[in-house]
Amino acid sequence: MGARLTSGLEALKDRFMCIGDIRSRGLMVGVEMVKDRDTQQPDGELVDRILTRCFEKGLLILSCGAGTVRFMPPLVVNKGEINEALKIFEEVLGET
Repeated sequence: MGARLTSGLEALKDRFMCIGDIRSRGLMVGVEMVKDRDTQQPDGELVDRILTRCFEKGLLILSCGAGTVRFMPPLVVNKGEINEALKIFEEVLGET
C-alpha cells in the first residue's frame, strides 16, 4: 500500500508544480510543498490551506517541518482508502 500511495503522489507531482519532492518509507510519506521548484522554497501557507481543505473533505493529514504534508495511514489501510485519499488530495491541489 505504501508503494501505491507513493506512486499516486508521484503522478500528481507531474501535474502540480507546487509539489517539490516526495519522500517515503512504507506508508509514512512526506510531500514537500514549494513556492517554486527551482528554489525549493517551502510553502507553509499552502500546507496550512491543504490541511484545512483535506480535513473538510474527510482526509486527515499532518504537517511536518516548514513545508511538508505528511501521510501516515494505518497499517491496515486498503486499496480503496488509498485511492480515496489520493482523490481528495488531488481535488484540494486543484483548488489551490
